[in-house]
Amino acid sequence: MKKVFLVVLYYKDQKATFELIETLKDVRKETFDLHTVIVDNYPQDPIKINPSDYKDLNLRVIYNKENLGFSGGNNIGITESLKNGADFILILSSIKTDIKKVIWGKLFGTREAQLIGKM
Repeated sequence: MKKVFLVVLYYKDQKATFELIETLKDVRKETFDLHTVIVDNYPQDPIKINPSDYKDLNLRVIYNKENLGFSGGNNIGITESLKNGADFILILSSIKTDIKKVIWGKLFGTREAQLIGKM
């Protein structure tokens, strides 16, 4: 089974990050092994999340000691994904919920999706 790693860069917005993680619970995972890597890029107020609450997402959190910026933070997540045998890596940000359905549908086959692209 292919390993799909999702890299989520966290910076200041715990609510949006939790909404994204909750959305991932609904992704059908019959044809791939899903792994989620949250890279905490805000050491002044680290994200408060318990990976054991999200075992079905194979969630791991990396706490950076300093803000490495967008590319630096994502590179940490990509490196972690490759180190753990990723076949595919998706870099995500905490985006609006309605857009998530479209993206997940096209990528992972959820029923709600109709199209992906600019409207």
